[in-house]
Amino acid sequence: MVGQALLLYRLQWSPQVANTIKKSKSALHAICLIKKYWNPVECRTLITSNVYSILYYNSEIWNIPKLNKQLKSHLKTSSANAPKICTPNYNMYMSNNTLHSINKRAQPSQILLYKNAILLQKTYLFNIPHLEWVSLNFNQILTSITE
Repeated sequence: MVGQALLLYRLQWSPQVANTIKKSKSALHAICLIKKYWNPVECRTLITSNVYSILYYNSEIWNIPKLNKQLKSHLKTSSANAPKICTPNYNMYMSNNTLHSINKRAQPSQILLYKNAILLQKTYLFNIPHLEWVSLNFNQILTSITE
C-alpha cells in the first residue's frame, strides 16, 4: 500500500484533468445547442448522462494531495458550469453551491463522501473486508491529507 501511495505522488494529473474538462465542455456545448428543445428537468438528465458521467468518472483523483489547487479549481468550475444552462432565472451572482442545490446535484466533495459510504456498506454487507477495507482506508487517508 505504501508503494501505491508513492506511485500516486509521482503521477502527473494535469493531462488527465485537462482531457476530462475538454470532454465535458464538448458535451456541454452540444447540450447548449439543443437545450431550447428540452425543459429544465430533461436538460438536467442530459447533463447528468453526458457531462457529469465524464467529470465524476474516477473522481477520487480530485482528493489526491498531489493534485494542485488550480486543477481542483478547474474541475469544480466545470462541475458548476453544467447546471448554469438548465437553471431557470440563472444570474452570474449565483454561487456554485446554489447552482448545485437548485439543480439537485451533488458537489464533487459530496460525490466522494457518497463513494466512500458505498464502499463501507459493501464491506459490511458482503463480508469481504480485506480489499474493500484497504481501499476505503486508502481513500480516507488521501482525503484527510487534503483537508
